[in-house]
Amino acid sequence: MKRSYSLAEVAAAHLPDMTDGERWLRRRMRTPDSQGRKLRGRKIGRSWRMTDADVEHMLDLYLTDQPEAAVAPPVSFEEGLSSRSRKRLRRIQ
Repeated sequence: MKRSYSLAEVAAAHLPDMTDGERWLRRRMRTPDSQGRKLRGRKIGRSWRMTDADVEHMLDLYLTDQPEAAVAPPVSFEEGLSSRSRKRLRRIQ
């Protein structure tokens, strides 16, 4: 028989620094995050449970080194203005 853990147990063991790790886990099981990663788990009745494999999957997803996001070059605020606003701005300067 496989051992399963409640979200409170998983949060206490692997997410001790989070203020509400149980809620974070529940949310990640229901919907993927911004990068499309979704946690595995089973809903039994009204509560979620995770097996050892599910916990390991979570650790693999979130503890691996993620590549840094490319930083967009700075954009002048003038580029967002209409042509008329740019003309007015140039007159003032």
